[in-house]
Amino acid sequence: MDFSDVPEELTSMMTALMERLQVRDVEQRVAILESKTDFIADRAWLCWKKGDLRFFLCESAVYREGLRLQQEQPDLYEQLSIYKEVGRFCGYVRFPSLPLIAPGYRGIATYVPVHGDITFFQDWWDGSVTYGFDTAHLVSQENIEIVSDVDWMMAETESMARGIQIAARFEPYYLRATTNARKAVVLERMAKFLPFELHGHMGAMLNLLGGEL
Repeated sequence: MDFSDVPEELTSMMTALMERLQVRDVEQRVAILESKTDFIADRAWLCWKKGDLRFFLCESAVYREGLRLQQEQPDLYEQLSIYKEVGRFCGYVRFPSLPLIAPGYRGIATYVPVHGDITFFQDWWDGSVTYGFDTAHLVSQENIEIVSDVDWMMAETESMARGIQIAARFEPYYLRATTNARKAVVLERMAKFLPFELHGHMGAMLNLLGGEL
């Protein structure tokens, strides 16, 4: 995909957005570690376990607010389309320890093929870590019935976990790659095990816009 004609102003805006998100992530991480509360497990709508991995589905805050508004102010709810354009759940997987070398959901984790990208990472005081994805994207609106299906969400959450495990095998080569060309070779090899489509994956698109894989 050719992004050579993308206005420089748009690229700068995207870069600034990524920087703000990184600052927000750091602030949230510190607050959670200090509170020692596992809000994912506490608010889980559904949880299950496979091996040493724990999985959770949580209802999104926007979805819950939409239900409240639908009951209390149905006329207003009908006027606000946002509540009808997000999926019901967010999916999370908890690893007993960090599976990747680099923490967070940047780096090679950007290319794990899960609905709308991995958009959540949290390390906990016991050394475990949680990754998650949400269903509040443009691609979610196009598939709202699918992303609100429990069985599909469970399968997608487990698929995310497998994707992270596979990405971990390629990460040492990715981190040693000093140029985009070399990183692209690593990602192409990983794609044989993790097929990846750019559509709907904002993190990968931002990397391409910024000229950095």
